[in-house]
Amino acid sequence: MYFKPTGPLTSGGVLTAGWRLYALAFRDCRMLALVSALQSALLAAWLVEPVRRFHAASLDAMSNLDVPGLNASALQFARAAAAPAAISLLVSAFLFAAMMVAPLAHAAGEPAVGPFRALLLAARRLHWIVLGTALTTLLIVGGMLVLIPGIYWSGRVPMWLVPVIAEGASAPRAIGRSWELTRGHWWRVSTLLSVAITLVCLGWAGGTWIGVALAGHVAPLLRSAASPAWLLGTLLANASCVFSLPYLAAVLVVLYDDLEMRAMLASARLAG
Repeated sequence: MYFKPTGPLTSGGVLTAGWRLYALAFRDCRMLALVSALQSALLAAWLVEPVRRFHAASLDAMSNLDVPGLNASALQFARAAAAPAAISLLVSAFLFAAMMVAPLAHAAGEPAVGPFRALLLAARRLHWIVLGTALTTLLIVGGMLVLIPGIYWSGRVPMWLVPVIAEGASAPRAIGRSWELTRGHWWRVSTLLSVAITLVCLGWAGGTWIGVALAGHVAPLLRSAASPAWLLGTLLANASCVFSLPYLAAVLVVLYDDLEMRAMLASARLAG
């Protein structure tokens, strides 16, 4: 059973409450997570040939100390991969938004929401999901070019999908809401999300190395990112996201509830 926090939660309390909410909502999220994993796996499979070409061209350029050739091969790879990667990012964001519907319903004490209703609700917010994904990606990736701003901004805007889905907020308003709620809580939010994302990454890494072991091609994996072991490992890594992505969605919902409670208590203290 999950209940919305009536007071500030500890960091461990957020992760524990996220686990309880995940247990309640997983059955309603698993098909969405599976579709998300499949589309990511399709992207990985499609990238095999561009990666192989880039790998061969870059090795040849480096052996001949051909810097312009290396730059040209990198640019060619970027052109081939940019559009599919952008489409995959938007599809992943849409499906992740739909994954948040069930945890939000359970957190509000409402009846369970199946995957089709979740998709319909997310579809009604699709324009804000696309705009918010584009804005936050540009903000974080652009900030990463100078490192510190990107790291800081990534800890200020991660909550934006919750108000988009829960309240129907516009993307700019939702990003502003995330910025407001995380003020003074950057370290805590960043640490909690880092723990949750680490769990996702551990599942990803575990799937990758299980694939390597099954394929029996550790050496080709080290020599080429387009080896059979790489492909099988990537497929299994994406499969692990079926279990880990719904947990990340549940933690975001709990963390949003916790930050809202903290904001309400801070406002009450100021008013008093």
